[in-house]
Amino acid sequence: MTSIVLYFNSAITLAVPILLVAIGVCYSEKSGVYAMNSDSSMLGSCFISVAIMLGTGNAVLAILGGVLAGGIIAALFSIFAVRIGANQCLIGLAFNFTVMGLTSSLLRLFWNTGGIPQFAQPGRVAIPLLSQIPVIGAILFNQPVMIYLVYIMVPVSWWVLFKSTWGLQIRAVGENPSCADSVGIRVIRTRTIAVIVGGLFSGCGGAILAVQQVGTFTEEMTGARAWMGIISAYFGGWSPIGSAGAALVFGLAESLEKRIQLLPFINLSSYVVQMFPYIAALIVIVLTGRNRRHPAAMAKYYQKQ
Repeated sequence: MTSIVLYFNSAITLAVPILLVAIGVCYSEKSGVYAMNSDSSMLGSCFISVAIMLGTGNAVLAILGGVLAGGIIAALFSIFAVRIGANQCLIGLAFNFTVMGLTSSLLRLFWNTGGIPQFAQPGRVAIPLLSQIPVIGAILFNQPVMIYLVYIMVPVSWWVLFKSTWGLQIRAVGENPSCADSVGIRVIRTRTIAVIVGGLFSGCGGAILAVQQVGTFTEEMTGARAWMGIISAYFGGWSPIGSAGAALVFGLAESLEKRIQLLPFINLSSYVVQMFPYIAALIVIVLTGRNRRHPAAMAKYYQKQ
């Protein structure tokens, strides 16, 4: 039983950065803008949050700095994707490669080839009473503080997107920007804010990954997490609640990968084991590929007449 609790506990922790990216993707893509820049916001956030952590030793400031970095990168992306009308997929990939190269160069510039030193990650905080619930309590309520905040972010984001006036405006500009404009919705501004909000969530995912899970910065440390976040949003129908389920699947796959490598009686190549999260991604794509429809105005440039 203890092994099962530890497995699911770890899976939730690993799923959180992916889920945060997925929530950000929901905001951006519901407004009609491909979130191809998610990896740049996440990776840039990782670097900035670790730099702040090493400089101040304050995890809260480090995470807030990472969130802000993700938002700034997304704001720059929105200039090209929303206001200028550049190809969203290409400019997103350009941002990803630029931030990848920039963070690798800064890593070598400031820390040479030795790399950034490891620092202690914030510990887990058990919630009184709730953490005492058999099995479920140990899985859900013995986590780092930021994960408890994510529990709140998911339903709040769902309400914002599907029940609030601003969420209605986001969905309107994603489906029919001309019609939205005709009733007074400012399409460019709405899309820009949605993209920036998406970057803030991706930045939060990167900051939690770096400060809370890894405790250092390495080149391309986000791996495929941002892409898994995009797939999670797609699988969940661009709903934060549905995306949470998909992100948990990836978290379970990644947790399984790590545990199998520690078992001495299983003789599998580490390269085969590391494929598990990507196999899970392929399965998700196959299962949902025919049943998802992007917003009608996805990636379509709009200019007010």
